[in-house]
Amino acid sequence: MMPSLSAPVAGVVAALIAFSGCKPERPSDEQRQAEARARVTSLAAATAAGESGEPAEGTGRKLTDDERALVVAKLGDRVITLGDVEKEFASQSSLARSQYASFDKKVEFLKSLVDFELVAAEAQRRGYATEAPVVLAAKQALVERFLATEVPKLALATPVTDAEVERYYENHKTEFVQKELLELSTIKLDSRAEADRLQSELEAAIAADKAKARVVVGDFARRFSKDDATVTRSGDFGFVDRDGNVEKPVAGAPVRAPKAVVDAGYALGAPGSLSKVIEADGAFHLVFVADRRPPSERSLEDAKRHITAILLRQNQDEARDAFIAKLRSTAKVEIDEKALTLVDTTTIAIPRRGDGKSVAAPPRVPRKPMTPPGKLLRREPRQRIGDAPEQLPNSATKRVELPPGAQGQLDERGRVKAVAP
Repeated sequence: MMPSLSAPVAGVVAALIAFSGCKPERPSDEQRQAEARARVTSLAAATAAGESGEPAEGTGRKLTDDERALVVAKLGDRVITLGDVEKEFASQSSLARSQYASFDKKVEFLKSLVDFELVAAEAQRRGYATEAPVVLAAKQALVERFLATEVPKLALATPVTDAEVERYYENHKTEFVQKELLELSTIKLDSRAEADRLQSELEAAIAADKAKARVVVGDFARRFSKDDATVTRSGDFGFVDRDGNVEKPVAGAPVRAPKAVVDAGYALGAPGSLSKVIEADGAFHLVFVADRRPPSERSLEDAKRHITAILLRQNQDEARDAFIAKLRSTAKVEIDEKALTLVDTTTIAIPRRGDGKSVAAPPRVPRKPMTPPGKLLRREPRQRIGDAPEQLPNSATKRVELPPGAQGQLDERGRVKAVAP
């Protein structure tokens, strides 16, 4: 059972659970404020008593204008209203909001909001607001917010027409045609005798359990295949067209299948089929058809929504470029490109990830309008899926000096490596 709260405190914290319902009559400003305060105070008393564990009557209501104006926290000469808290909740994802459904969590959220404002005010007082990384981050957020709001308005001035959609469809018809594709696996062997023996064993194993044919072939490929390109993937090439092109090859995998393997696979056609021994390029192959995708074609009506989205993005890009060109013209921009030759980027230390004093990328204007994500004022100790990566303290970073004349690059794990000029 929760401890009892004093009337003033109860009035503040109970305001956090007043959502949804009907608006009261408004005879006067004074009466409206009094009624709003009375309602939330009553809710606080019911919640603080905690007799049933059920939500207090009135929770989940939509706030009235008078309730939004209620002050729920004071920070010196600044205040936080119930409307401010409502806006902060609205900026969260639905998953984050669901974690603050209980009364105690709402109080916790308010306290975290107060702490956030206090730290922000202290950082401002100490001059952090004028530091280059902070100013740059603010400008970046400002640019993204501006473009996310204004560019779509400019693009909507020229809506996508049905004629444009049809023209795009006709000019890019190959994008909407799916060729026949076969998923092929192969076992490559050095001798005819070994290939004939494995063919017999493999046919018997598949016949014993046809439902597990793919698994059986994969096991044989890992054990016996001499094809270094596919043995680690159980002999699987992936989906291959009649020309031997592999659809979406993974890193390190072949982008084309041997012609003899492809021809044998398409001669079989049906999934679950195993070829006879195929001799090609001094080796012997067994080819297995794991799956088949028949040819298909998307109709204009089926592709219309997809094409409209593409054309809308193109309109936004054009509107963005035209808008920035107009800004450049109005501002009379002058650029001294020759002066850039004085900057030697090879001698500049590359900032490590998490270095709060360094900016790893130059300021940029987003190519596509982006909606800034909602901020989460208080994070749990452990990160959740979708959260921003934690910022490392400066003590966890390391400044890297490169040898004279060497160029710096980041490898796939974000580590700095020197590359000779």
